Amino acid sequence: MNGLERNNVLEEVGVMKIKGHGDKYGLGEDETPLIKNLNEYLLLDKNETSKADIIALAEAKNIPELKNLLMNRLEFGTAGIRGKMGGGYASMNDLVIIQTSQGLVSYLETHRIVSGISQCLIIGYDGRHNSRRFVFHIKH
Repeated sequence: MNGLERNNVLEEVGVMKIKGHGDKYGLGEDETPLIKNLNEYLLLDKNETSKADIIALAEAKNIPELKNLLMNRLEFGTAGIRGKMGGGYASMNDLVIIQTSQGLVSYLETHRIVSGISQCLIIGYDGRHNSRRFVFHIKH
């Protein structure tokens, strides 16, 4: 996607441009890293519910919460990845699951213990909210 196409997509979803043109949510120039992450997140997130969470915070100009959700990421630990369901990179949502899965697969591919042997990864789900949905996103 070239720069012009990306700007057209950003305008279609109502996101302000990084340079401050069309600053729909009234975020100042000093918030450029936040605006960049906001634009990126709204462009990548295909789930209308988690996207709406972030848009509502932007419309309310809740800068501290936007920074918390868009400038931080959940960490993958010994128990996997856990967090509150919602919008942003610091919450559990479809986009975070997809990105985390891509990172895990990349790590496993570069750290194969035995080369030349077929290896597999087993991913399951349980009764927790969105567990089955998240496995669908990982699988596809």
